[in-house]
Amino acid sequence: MAVEPITSVNRQVVPFTWDQSKLDGEVVQFQCVNAETGGVSTSGLSKNDGNGIVSYPLGYAGITHITVVDNHGNTDEGFIEVDGSGNASTPEPPENPPDVPPLEPPPDEGNLPPFAIQLPGTPIATPAD
Repeated sequence: MAVEPITSVNRQVVPFTWDQSKLDGEVVQFQCVNAETGGVSTSGLSKNDGNGIVSYPLGYAGITHITVVDNHGNTDEGFIEVDGSGNASTPEPPENPPDVPPLEPPPDEGNLPPFAIQLPGTPIATPAD
């Protein structure tokens, strides 16, 4: 079998939620923007169930601006901060927020199962990476 689970990962996984009342489309896509460098990562399609996951390199500390867009063009957004020790929180928005490029709505892919999520490979690139 080519697909196998792994028992450990060299990444910090951070679950997050969004306000489903703002997004009424069937599918969503996440856009993660590094608040310091402006680096952008966009996820694959996920079911609009109000729950997502983003991952970071272990030891990374910084703030990410996350936009969730549905296939009707509605969005919800916010910031996540990781501290490099495995803790994640909702920070005050930075004084100089990153330039967030426009995100096109994803196509309507019908009914995706709740586990249909593609994690961004490295949503936060740092100069040390």
